[in-house]
Parts: sequence; C-alpha cells; structure tokens
Amino acid sequence: MKDKMKKLTTGWASRTFQTGRMAASLGGAAMKKVVNTALERDGGTMDESAALAAAEQLVARMDNLKGLTMKMGQMVSYLDGSMPENAQRVLRKLQRGSKPLDEEVVRACVERELGGSLGSLFDTFDLDPFAAASIGQVHRATRGDEVLAVKVQYPDIARTLEIDLGNLKRFAVFGTVGTAMSSNEMVEELRARMAEECDYLQEAGFQGAFAALLDGRDDAGVPAVVADRCAEKILTTQFVEGVGFYEFAEGASQAERDAVGRIIFDVTFHTIFRHSMFNGDPHPGNYLLHPGEERVTFLDYGCVKVFDADFVTRWKRLALSVMDGRRRDFPDALVGVGFVDAGDRKFDYDYQWRVMHYLYKPFLERGFRYDNEYVKQSYDLMLWKNPNKLRTAMPSNWLLLNRLQWGLNSVLAHLKSQANWGEIIRGHFESPTIEGVRPARLVVSSDV
Repeated sequence: MKDKMKKLTTGWASRTFQTGRMAASLGGAAMKKVVNTALERDGGTMDESAALAAAEQLVARMDNLKGLTMKMGQMVSYLDGSMPENAQRVLRKLQRGSKPLDEEVVRACVERELGGSLGSLFDTFDLDPFAAASIGQVHRATRGDEVLAVKVQYPDIARTLEIDLGNLKRFAVFGTVGTAMSSNEMVEELRARMAEECDYLQEAGFQGAFAALLDGRDDAGVPAVVADRCAEKILTTQFVEGVGFYEFAEGASQAERDAVGRIIFDVTFHTIFRHSMFNGDPHPGNYLLHPGEERVTFLDYGCVKVFDADFVTRWKRLALSVMDGRRRDFPDALVGVGFVDAGDRKFDYDYQWRVMHYLYKPFLERGFRYDNEYVKQSYDLMLWKNPNKLRTAMPSNWLLLNRLQWGLNSVLAHLKSQANWGEIIRGHFESPTIEGVRPARLVVSSDV
C-alpha cells in the first residue's frame, strides 16, 4: 500500500517537475503580455478589447499552472483599476486556483503525511476540493462533531517554486516596478517567504499567533488549528461557514461593505503597527464574510513577515511626518526607512512629498471613500509620471508591503468602503510597538 501511495505521488510530482520549466516560461510570458497590454495607454486610456483578449489568453494558458506563476496571476486579478473591468472579471477566474489533483493523489498525500488510512484519520473526507490555490487545495472533512478544512499541498510544489523563482527576472515588474531594488534581493526575499509557505507546520504556528492577536474581538477571527491532523504538507483547521468576498460584495448593502472594509483595514494595521507582524497576502479569497454580521474571518497564514520593532517605529515616524504636515522632517524619515540614499542629491523630495500626500489621502480626508479612480491615479503618480521611479530604493522589508499597498487599496475600492480612516490608523501609528516574534513551528505527535 505504501509503495502504491509513493508511486502515485512521485509520479504526479515527476510530471509536474518535467513540465515545470515550460510552464514557468509560458506563464511568465503570458503574464507579461497581459500586463503590458492592459497598461499600454493611448491618450490616458487603455485598449479594452486588447486587454480582454490578453486576459482570456492568460487564464487559458495558466489553467494547469501552480506555484509563483499562478500566485502572480491571482495578484493581477484582484488589482481592480489596473485594467478594464471586463478583463478584470476574466482574470478573477485565477482566484479559484488551477485544476485539482486526482483523487487518488489526494488520498495518497494525506495518508502518507498523517501516517494512517483516510478512514481512520477522518469520519468523512470529500476528495473533491472546495478551494484551490497556488500551493495547495482545501477539502472538507469531519471528525465526530467537528467540521474541518484540510489543506493538502501539491506534491513537489517546492521544486516548482524554485523553477518559478529562476524565471522571475522575466516578470520582476510585479515586485520592483519603479524602484531601484535589485532583482537578486527580491528573489531571495521571495525564496524565504515561499519556503515558509511550503511548510504547513510553520503556517500553523503563524495562524495560531494571529488567532491569539485577534482573540476577544467580536468582529474578527481566525479558524483554530487542529494540531493532531497537521503535518508538513497537511494543514487542518476548523471549518468556518461564510461567503466569499465577491459574493458578499455583490449582495451586501453599502453600510455592510463599509463595515467590512473598516474591519479589514483595522486588523491589517493593528497587527503591523502594534505587533510588528504582517500577513503578506491581501487576496480577496482570504476573507470570509458573514452576511448580517459585521465580522470577518481571516484565512491563510502561509506568507507572513515578522518585523523588527525599530523598523516599524521608523515607518511610523515617516507616516506621522506626512499626516502632521511636517515637511522638514520628511527627508530624514524617508531615508530612515531605506527608501532613498541619504547622499542622493538628485532625488526629488518635493515630488515624493506630493506622492505621499496622495497615498495618505484616505487618512487625511475625513469620510474618504475608496474607489477605482483613486487606485488608478496612484499608478500614475508612482509609476508613469514619477521622476524618482529609478531612484527609489526598495529594501526587502518593503517587498510584501508594496503588495499590501496595491492589494488592500484594491479590496477597499471594490467594496467602495468609506470611513474616517485617519482616526483608525492614527491610533495604530501612536501606539507602542511590540517587537515581532516569530512563532515556533507546530509540534505534532507521530501517533494517529
């Protein structure tokens, strides 16, 4: 039986690895095409028909892909305002993940990792996944009265990610457009985060840590980890009922969307500025909503960054210099977070001051409502019209935070959320900073 399970999983892994080089190359080329097409401008407008065709081609080509290429496709899919709405809708198909594993491969993975038969491990186990992503897919299971979500990692995904990282320079635009960050530094930062994302015992540790940070809140929560059904490539948590982000957004009232936006915003900056920890994947699929309740369940802690308190304190200093209008303090604060070399006399601090004021516009205007136009204009200021775009440094700490800026803004814009954002975030800026602590990997028993 064990030999059969090994043959099944290694056979799938071998096929994945052999096609991985072509897949990564194909995915990278397709990704570059759709983004370049969407961002080509003629008199300030996009070619909508060309963007739609490119999006459809990208989805068709990426249907069998996993790993970093799929992750980047998903990222483009939720950056609302970056391309025409029709093209954006097509790309959202990528958020459902790629084709699922064969049922026998799933069974073999679970039984090998947890060391027992599927029937002894769970009372029921649905071999058809209800969610699929770039690293693994999720199945519903039961054990006694417990309803569980079991995430199963794709066999050999770590090697697939290495192939993707090797091809990353072809589409490094996603992490470093408009910056002076070296591609090598970016790849090494991504390699560290991806290695952790493939370690479900480390993810379980992070999930437990974030659950503790949100413990006691009525408006936010994290599913509990079921430790005795976890392994390096299997993550089991309590199953939480709810609806997906886009389903919620389509059916909710504006007041409900405003409330959800405030919760997502508050939780994100609470964990960063008070606890020096950041969940680096603001994917709409990682928010589970509960119609009729002002509550958000936060999912997926595979990609987490832990910061030094000193870095967060320097970031707060920069933020408060903008919010308080202290232009004199701004250059030193910008140098302090590593965005610019102190000796660079050609850096345009006046332009950067205007950029920061635009980025902080939601915090400076009472009752600001996010929308796609705000997101689109930020692309212009930071990328197309930015005289500093090749002079701005991008320290590795900011790689995932750059993703946060685009991702969170797009989520709030899709909700069209309105709030007094400045009051919320100022409380976090002015709070004491706790040193970020990396949680230990979950320790599990070898007994079934």
